[in-house]
Amino acid sequence: MKNEHKFLTDNDIIFYRAPPEPCPYLENKYETKVLTPLSENEGQYHYNSLIQLGFRRSQTIAYKPMCDNCNACQSIRVVVDDFIPNKTQKKIVSLHKNMKRVISSPRLSNAYYDLYKKYIHSRHQNQEMSKMSFDDVARMLEQTTVDTVVVEYYTQDNVLVCWVITDIVHSGLSMVYSVYDPEITKLSLGTFAILNHIQLAREMSHPYLYLGYWIKDSMKMHYKTNFKPYEIQLMNKWTRFY
Repeated sequence: MKNEHKFLTDNDIIFYRAPPEPCPYLENKYETKVLTPLSENEGQYHYNSLIQLGFRRSQTIAYKPMCDNCNACQSIRVVVDDFIPNKTQKKIVSLHKNMKRVISSPRLSNAYYDLYKKYIHSRHQNQEMSKMSFDDVARMLEQTTVDTVVVEYYTQDNVLVCWVITDIVHSGLSMVYSVYDPEITKLSLGTFAILNHIQLAREMSHPYLYLGYWIKDSMKMHYKTNFKPYEIQLMNKWTRFY
């Protein structure tokens, strides 16, 4: 964690403040993250608490934006037991009634990487993630000290069309990163993956599905409020919206 500044300790958790970087979501803004390492021995234990405080995971680091004069990034989670799909979501579930779900260990395969390249060059061309090699994606997927799985989705012809890095914590499931075939947009695979994760959380008796951060002024994130009821962390308190 070079060039980062330790600023707080809480028992055996050490937090660092990273240098400001240009915000990837809002123009003319700078993002400052608070970080803490998730150790091999206690990473799961600490992350169970940190995710409820609005932290996310990237490899073996838990992070949370804490920017000067900006609190646009708000953690959002779906209330699993109370979730009721709307008419469009019901159609998407019906459309994928023959989709096969497989839960696997976090190991990068050629099939995963091929789908990643297809997805990233369609959705995020010319961005840093489009330059990630096989080894880079392997580190993103495999370097974890918490309970992480890959949720795979196959068509009835056994074609892989979506995979999701998913963390399992005491309070629910957390969708870390999703990849899907961009050439079949009519199937709404991104929405289906969230709907199916809600179902998976329900099957596992987990109360929440964490969807990361939501920014009101970011059009890219508006879809996250389509899964109602949801809760947003405002002023360090989870507030429910219907």
